[in-house]
Amino acid sequence: MIKVAQICIDKYDGDIPDNIDDLVSLPGIGPKMGYLALQCAWKKNEGIGIDTHVHRICQRLNWTHKPKNPEDTRKQLESWLPKDRWREVNKMLVGFGQQICPARNPKCSECLNDEICPKNFSNEKKSPAKRVKITKKKEIKTEIKAEPQDGALEPLTGNEQVTSGGAPEVRTPEIKKEYDADEEVPAKISKVSGPSKMTTRRQKKEP
Repeated sequence: MIKVAQICIDKYDGDIPDNIDDLVSLPGIGPKMGYLALQCAWKKNEGIGIDTHVHRICQRLNWTHKPKNPEDTRKQLESWLPKDRWREVNKMLVGFGQQICPARNPKCSECLNDEICPKNFSNEKKSPAKRVKITKKKEIKTEIKAEPQDGALEPLTGNEQVTSGGAPEVRTPEIKKEYDADEEVPAKISKVSGPSKMTTRRQKKEP
């Protein structure tokens, strides 16, 4: 920018060139910026400013035929578009390309021209028409319990044991209870002949 500013001071009395040849001779200035600068600064409509949006959309609309680059798009577009439309076409297509018809995932369902648009993606390296969104599906794990065959026994669980007859007998799980320090602990009951006898830990053994 500093170099461009110095050239404009030295050669153009602090102004910018008023023709496309001198404009594109400045460092970093191409045809797009050159023609836009002529339109804005000098009110000269000598060409269409072609950027990536205009280049892409003209092809999708079949306004151009397989252009090699933006400069080729400009020449093809200027060959048939009336000159009084050159100034507005850049602004119109740039905004349209940014909002509705971007390079990736164009919003065709929201476009008012969807029914009449030819949708020519043939000259694009990655055609949106062939792009498919791949979504990862969540794996659902299912547990299938096999049905026992005739004559086969189901596997035993932790509370079953095999009796002498072969049939499983369900065991009642042992329930453990905690007691406070000052609470009397119930005695164990044992089978004895005659009346049952109960003793506790706190009872003193008889001498």
